Amino acid sequence: EAFDPSGRFNPGKVLPEPAALATAPVAETPDTLRALSTLLAEASAGEQRVVLRGHSTKAPAPPEGAVVCSLSGLDRVLHFDHENLTVVAQAGITFPALDAVLAAHGQMLPLRPRFRETATLGGALATNDSGPCRLRYGGPRDLVTGVRAVLPDGAVVTFGSACVKNVAGYALEKLLLGSRGTLAALAEVTLRTLPRPEAARTLVLTVATPAALEAFLADLLASPLQPAAVE
Repeated sequence: EAFDPSGRFNPGKVLPEPAALATAPVAETPDTLRALSTLLAEASAGEQRVVLRGHSTKAPAPPEGAVVCSLSGLDRVLHFDHENLTVVAQAGITFPALDAVLAAHGQMLPLRPRFRETATLGGALATNDSGPCRLRYGGPRDLVTGVRAVLPDGAVVTFGSACVKNVAGYALEKLLLGSRGTLAALAEVTLRTLPRPEAARTLVLTVATPAALEAFLADLLASPLQPAAVE
């Protein structure tokens, strides 16, 4: 609305609404890892194309003839080690549901993807959508320490671990971040959590010229202050 109030420039494509993206009916919604593995194995054997979905907040229309598989049935927190600041969650969980579990122990996951109220964890990681808090906390690559995924042939693989300082072998879990479900289906994710701030404030600054804004940002980033996000 701010950039294009009249909807003249590429309407519905730059920032499409979630409803506009859900253009194909969901054919399958597995609710267990075994069910997801079986689905992909059978599709692979039958040479059937499968398109993965969360809540369709970032996905384009699927190709004709593809089976749309929603991972929204995998929506649970499997393990929350609040003392060591790690959580294991299924890919179909929404951010508000995950927030509720983490907030009970004063922690958070600093990812703010588009349509965060309905977006799924797996969808945000598959599209590498971190949001403006990346400035302070980093993106998915900085928060994900391990994944359990299902390959197109149905094989279940595990990369990484729950250890924050895991340096053994290649970090193949990072390869899946931003892959948009083309390499494997994210099923379970292990992430670092962070302490929730005691208070948060949003400040709006009005400047006269781009040069003044540039000078302000330079001073801000050089100061002892550490803003969580700057838009």
